[in-house]
Amino acid sequence: YTSDVVAYDLAPPLALESRGVTDPAALEQWFSTWDGPISSVGKDMHIRAGDDVAYAFALRHMTGRKNSGDIVDLWFRATATMVKENGDWKITHIHNSVPFAMDGIEKAELTCCHESGL
Repeated sequence: YTSDVVAYDLAPPLALESRGVTDPAALEQWFSTWDGPISSVGKDMHIRAGDDVAYAFALRHMTGRKNSGDIVDLWFRATATMVKENGDWKITHIHNSVPFAMDGIEKAELTCCHESGL
């Protein structure tokens, strides 16, 4: 990660700045809420790179079981932006999001791609 990395992730808060992104304790806390393996599979990934800036985006399918017994089975959008610093690629921004229904109910759309064939 860059020293000024910012992440927009699925869980609150809306934005995490460098320390929140790179602190292993935060990631360990998130992992501790799961019972068993977590699967996260990318679909339809696109990567574009220039001399010093690159980005990648894909749909991701995440499944697993929470400690509460709840089954997680959701699709979300994932984007990562990288910059080249001293010859090394580093992540400067991560954005994961779930679309919501724009029908007035505003519920998350967690299933994938019926019309696109993905």
